[in-house]
Amino acid sequence: MLGAGSKDERNRFSGVLLGDIDDSDKGVFGYHEGAQSFGFRTNGKAFIGKANKGRIEFDGNSGSIKSMSYSKGNTGMLIDLDDGVIDILGCEYASVATVYDSSIVYWYLNEDEKWQ
Repeated sequence: MLGAGSKDERNRFSGVLLGDIDDSDKGVFGYHEGAQSFGFRTNGKAFIGKANKGRIEFDGNSGSIKSMSYSKGNTGMLIDLDDGVIDILGCEYASVATVYDSSIVYWYLNEDEKWQ
């Protein structure tokens, strides 16, 4: 493990670590005041943002971007760049976006209502 950074008066590390965090986490990781704030893993996955504070997760293997809350199944958004899918959980207004060709997008409010 290789690191560069500093600790504050409360012994919280802010900086970057390169190597093995544990047996399953290998890559480059950033920390801010003791909390992981970004990570680029050797398995092709990455994240930006602190846990439970709006973290965005990237999967270079599947071509997807999603919010951490989507991963937990609560609310949030998934964008699948390879398959052209946008999925939104817990949204009160638009719940699905469907692209039929390059110029028409339909947003469904519910089963009976649609606008363009």
